[in-house]
Amino acid sequence: MSENIPHLITNLLDDKQLHLPKGTKLSIVADTSPSPKYTEKPPFIMVGNGMKNRTYQAYPLLETLLELSKPEAWLFKILLNTYSEHTGLSSLKTIPFTKTELETSSKAYKLLMQRDLVRKIRRQVYMINPCALITNQWKEHIKVWESLTPKPIPQVIVP
Repeated sequence: MSENIPHLITNLLDDKQLHLPKGTKLSIVADTSPSPKYTEKPPFIMVGNGMKNRTYQAYPLLETLLELSKPEAWLFKILLNTYSEHTGLSSLKTIPFTKTELETSSKAYKLLMQRDLVRKIRRQVYMINPCALITNQWKEHIKVWESLTPKPIPQVIVP
């Protein structure tokens, strides 16, 4: 006959007595549950204020949100509502836009892209800057974001 005694180690460390019925076998098994996985994230003191250190450039999210125009704020709200924390993407494929809303969203996207807040992945799929919206998959999302960085166009100087 064996019994499971919850918190046995804690009870023994607290100098509490342990009473077992006669003939009971006692076996102690170490807890092998995995420890929570560490995920790399930027220092939270820097989040939202635009500070920079050796390894991380924070995004000035609060300042940017205060400066958004009405169309930009409208599109950003939609992107937040459709945001997937697992993938870091916002898909607008399921949202039925009118012709006017499509034109407004196109103009608003261009303005949000100039602010470096949003980038287009493919048609109607966008990514919000992972430095502005930090998730548990921040390290993977920042790699995708950096791969989307537009390459500078080399300037040719003609003498």
